[in-house]
Amino acid sequence: MNRLSLTAFDRGSIKRIGAIIAGLLLALASYIALVVPSKVSAAACAAPAADYGSATATINVETAATYRIWSRIAAADATNNSYLLEVDGNTCYTVGDSNNLQAGVWTWVDYQNGSTTSSTKIQQSLTAGSHTIKMIGREAGVKLGRILLVSDLNCVPTGTGDNCATAGDTESPAVDLKSPAANATVSGMVNVSAAATDNVAVTKVEFYVNGVLKSSTTASPYVYNWDSKTVPNGAVSLTAKAFDAAGNSNASTIQVNVSNGDTVAPTVPSGVTATADAANKVTVKWNASTDNTAVTGYWVTRDGQAIAKVTTGAQYVDQTVLPSTAYSYKVSAYDAAGNTSALSAAANVTTPSAPDTQAPSTPGGLTATATSSSQINLTWTASTDNVAVAAYDVYRSVGTGSASKVASVTTTSFGDTGLSPSTSYTYYVTARDVAGNVSQNSVSTSAQTQALPTTNRGTLQGRVRYSPNSDNHAHVIMTISGSQRIIDTDSAGYYKITGIPAGTYRVRYEALGSYSKVVTVTINANQITTQNITLRRR
Repeated sequence: MNRLSLTAFDRGSIKRIGAIIAGLLLALASYIALVVPSKVSAAACAAPAADYGSATATINVETAATYRIWSRIAAADATNNSYLLEVDGNTCYTVGDSNNLQAGVWTWVDYQNGSTTSSTKIQQSLTAGSHTIKMIGREAGVKLGRILLVSDLNCVPTGTGDNCATAGDTESPAVDLKSPAANATVSGMVNVSAAATDNVAVTKVEFYVNGVLKSSTTASPYVYNWDSKTVPNGAVSLTAKAFDAAGNSNASTIQVNVSNGDTVAPTVPSGVTATADAANKVTVKWNASTDNTAVTGYWVTRDGQAIAKVTTGAQYVDQTVLPSTAYSYKVSAYDAAGNTSALSAAANVTTPSAPDTQAPSTPGGLTATATSSSQINLTWTASTDNVAVAAYDVYRSVGTGSASKVASVTTTSFGDTGLSPSTSYTYYVTARDVAGNVSQNSVSTSAQTQALPTTNRGTLQGRVRYSPNSDNHAHVIMTISGSQRIIDTDSAGYYKITGIPAGTYRVRYEALGSYSKVVTVTINANQITTQNITLRRR
C-alpha cells in the first residue's frame, strides 16, 4: 500500500508547485495516493477561463480493478470549490462544484458537478500498469490536499484518509521452507528454497539468516544460494518471508546445524614495523596473531606481492631489496585449515644508498717538467669513478728516499716549488673519491730542476701565515722579466722563488678565504731575500 500526499492547490501556490514534490510509491489494489509533482503546461481537459496552474503525476497499478477517486478539498468560499481531474488523458472530471462544501474546511469529495448520487461518483476502471493523473486549477482559493484511489467502494475516508488503507486484501500468503530440511547438518554452499502462494499474488519472498536479510526475489522459484562458511559452526536459523501486494506477509523458519570444520581466521597481525638495516636488508617484525585453534604461519607481502611464508617466529629479513628504494610491507596470518586473516596495516621504509667501495681509475699520462731551478710542473690525465673523483694526491721522492705526499689538488696539474737547483725528483699521483677509496699509483716520472743562475739573480723566500689559522695554501704572485709567476706555498706555508733578476718588485700574496696583501721587495744578485707575511681571514 503506497501513497503520495498532495500539496495545497490554490491560486497563490499553484505557480510554485514545482518545489513541493514527493516521490511516487508502488500503488496497491486497495489504495493509491498521489503527490503533486512539478508544474506542467495546460492539461488535456478544456482549459479553464483563468489559468490557476496544473500538475501531473504518474502512478503504477499492480492489480486491475475499479477505483473510486476521492479528493480532499478546502475552498475559500462555498462558490469557488472545484478543480479539473483528468485520468490517462481521456477522462475529465469536474471535482466538487457543490454548495454543500463548507468554506475553509477540509472535505473528502468523491463526486463531480455538485451531485452526490451514485451515478455521478468519480470511479475509474484501471488496468495493471502505469497511469497518468492530471490536476487543473479552475477557481481561485481552492486547495487540494490529497487524492486517494480506493478499490473498496464502500470505504469513506476520514481525517487524512488513512482509514481506507486497510480495505481490500487482508489475507496473508502461505510460505514453506522446502530445503534444507529442518535440523539438517549443512556445509559449504547451501540451496535454500521456499514455496509461497497467495489468494491474489505473491509479490516477493525474502530470505533471512539468523534474522538478517540476505536475499529478496520476486519470481518463482524462490531460491537463495547461501554460503554457510560466512557464519560460525553451530545452530543457525533460516527464514523465508512472503509478501503480497496489500502488504500482508507470512514467514517460515527452521533451524539447521552448520559444520564446516575450522572456518575462523586468525586475528590480523598488529604492530608491523620495517627497519632498513642496510642498503640491501630490511627486517620486518610484528606482534603474533591468535586463532581459535592455532596460527600456522604468516604471509609477508611487499608492495602488494607475497614474498615469503614465515612458519617460525614473528619476523622476516628481506635481503632482496635494492638501495635507495621505498617499500611497503604488510603481514597476514593463516591457520592449518587455510583460513587467512586480513592484511595488516602497512609498514613503510626506504633503504639507504649503497656504500661506495669502488676506487677511481689510475691517473695516466703523468709528465714532469722543470720550469726553473726551484720548480717542476706536473700534468696527468683525469681518472674516472662510479660516483665522482674528489681529489688527486701528489707524491714526491728524492734519489732513493721514500715518497711522501706533497699536495692534494682537484685539478690534473700541480706546480711543485721550493725545490733545490740541479736536483732530480721522482713523482707519482693517485686519485681519491669522497668515500676515501684510492686508486693505484700512477706510473712514476722524474725531472731535474734547472741549475741556479750565477749572474745578477737572487732568491725570494719566506712563510705565509693566517689570522686566524687556516689550512689553505697561499699563492705568491710576481712578475719577472715580463712574465707572471705563481708559486704555491707548501702545507706549512713556506715558499721559495729562485732566479729572480736583481731589482725591486711588487709581490702579491693571496689565499682562499683571506684578504690579499701586496708588498714591495728588493732582490739583490746572488742573495736570498726573506719576506714573511700574515694574511687576515675574511
